[in-house]
Amino acid sequence: IGKNADKTETDYGIDGEKLGKKITIDDYQLKDLVVLGKYKALKVDVTYEEITEEKMTEYVDQLLQQYPGYNVISKTQVEDKDTVNIDFEGTVDGKAFENGTAKAFNLTIGSNSFIEGFETQLIDKKVGDVVAVKVTFPKEYKEKTLAGKDAVFEVKINSIMEKVIYTTAQLQDEYVLANFGFNTVAEFKADVKKYLEENNETNKTSNTRAAVVAKVIKDSAITLPKELLNSQIEHYMSEFKKSIDGAGYKYDEYLASQYQTDAATYAKTIKESMTQKLKEQIVLSAIAEETKTEIDKEGYDAYVKQFLDAYEYVNEKQLYAAYPKVEMERAYLCNKMVEFLIGESTINYV
Repeated sequence: IGKNADKTETDYGIDGEKLGKKITIDDYQLKDLVVLGKYKALKVDVTYEEITEEKMTEYVDQLLQQYPGYNVISKTQVEDKDTVNIDFEGTVDGKAFENGTAKAFNLTIGSNSFIEGFETQLIDKKVGDVVAVKVTFPKEYKEKTLAGKDAVFEVKINSIMEKVIYTTAQLQDEYVLANFGFNTVAEFKADVKKYLEENNETNKTSNTRAAVVAKVIKDSAITLPKELLNSQIEHYMSEFKKSIDGAGYKYDEYLASQYQTDAATYAKTIKESMTQKLKEQIVLSAIAEETKTEIDKEGYDAYVKQFLDAYEYVNEKQLYAAYPKVEMERAYLCNKMVEFLIGESTINYV
């Protein structure tokens, strides 16, 4: 039975109201949560594929879709779906504003990448025309000083362009220099290959860790208390919503724009993710207890330093404000036990 099991689940409100003390696996005896299966001398298959020339070409071709070239065509009158090259300067109350001016900008009419009404006012205009485009910034516009304001953009139409999608075989030095900052195609390809190989090794490591832990979890009998899972979810959601509110976003709109999902689907995803996380904590902590593995100061200090460097925390105090020390210690110990399990296992890359 959990030490905090008498703290009722009704203390937890989805919006952070009446949020009770956060329950963790430390509030339980591990022997009540798990009966460990086999975790030594495991044989684990992990999917792994080498980076081939074919895979590299496929990746580059996909990347080039995002960096089209543009050729000027003889067409002179703008239609919907055309890509136009324009200069523009925006003003509000007669004054220019930050990021409201650009030269030789390629804009596809109908892409809705500019403020509503901007693109349609260029339809039927001709190359060489200077157009006074009148728009109103949305009330929810991210730049608060412009939100809800009327603006006028002086737009000069320089040319109508034809979009060109290149392939790896068509790459030229001038193109990779203009779009990626490399002097030659050879330098660009070498950098892509390095990136793919490093990323592949990172995936190999993470897939290995996941496969080994998954096998141990599968072979163990785990009891996940409802109040533990609910508490972890409620506290996560409370902090998540606070961060969204603090940034000035509405919860549903943020989920739709950042995750392309709705509240119900996201809640289901978080429950699945938290369930997996807690099962991993339970199993790895139980193995640490059974093998009498403890947190070593040298290893833990190095682990903390990685966080400080990677996420640019000023000091440990700031880090622990975001991630309490007890949670950092648990994460380090679990990480240490994964390394132990990998060392005890035979990994077959297939």
